[in-house]
Amino acid sequence: MDDPAGRPRGGAAQRRRRQPRSVLRGAQPRGLRVDQWTRWRGPQHRQRDPGRLPGLRHPGRDHGAGDRCPRGVVDAAGASSPRGRPGRRVRTGNPCRGGRLVRIDSLILRTAVRLVLPLTLLFAVYAAIKGHNGPGGGFIAGLITAVGLCTYRMAFGQRAFFRLLPTHPRWLVFAGLSVAAGVAVIPLLRGDPLMRSGSTTLHLGGEGLHLVSATAFDLGVLLVVVGVAIGMITRLGEELDP
Repeated sequence: MDDPAGRPRGGAAQRRRRQPRSVLRGAQPRGLRVDQWTRWRGPQHRQRDPGRLPGLRHPGRDHGAGDRCPRGVVDAAGASSPRGRPGRRVRTGNPCRGGRLVRIDSLILRTAVRLVLPLTLLFAVYAAIKGHNGPGGGFIAGLITAVGLCTYRMAFGQRAFFRLLPTHPRWLVFAGLSVAAGVAVIPLLRGDPLMRSGSTTLHLGGEGLHLVSATAFDLGVLLVVVGVAIGMITRLGEELDP
């Protein structure tokens, strides 16, 4: 039966009306992401984005020239490259979608960092305290601390790295500069030359503890080096984590 406008009213017309207009035209349906649109169109479709490398949608079945997925890495779906190593997973999802960089999650690395980081920090404190009379000092201790924290960042990621830090890196730099400047200027208030080192001995038990003001200056240098190194690690980590 026809309507007043002369258009048929039948099941075929209703089914045609139910289909999305974008499907009839061959365009991308609304409400679908790029990866869903790829799976909807076919299993071996490779979508090309102008201005970037082609994104590989099925790394386990296609290994052509535009493959972004690094060899030896397993994606979130379990597919791996032909030369992939078992036991490694990508923490940020499929590395072959969207050009996202990859972070390797290694149980051995995380376990080793948990054991080595406290020893690294303890050795840094020892180097900072002993530096006024021998090899070491605040700068070397700051570098040792930065290496330990950088390894922790590589093993556990950016969020865990931020939870480990007591404060923002800029405050570490500010505190270090304040301590170093205070130790350098205080001798001027007593009529001594700039950065004149003073010493004292604390008698605790049988053997006395010899303290010098240069130790406080080394502590300030340590805080500055650690703050700058953490800031650099954080900035580089922003390029790795989307």
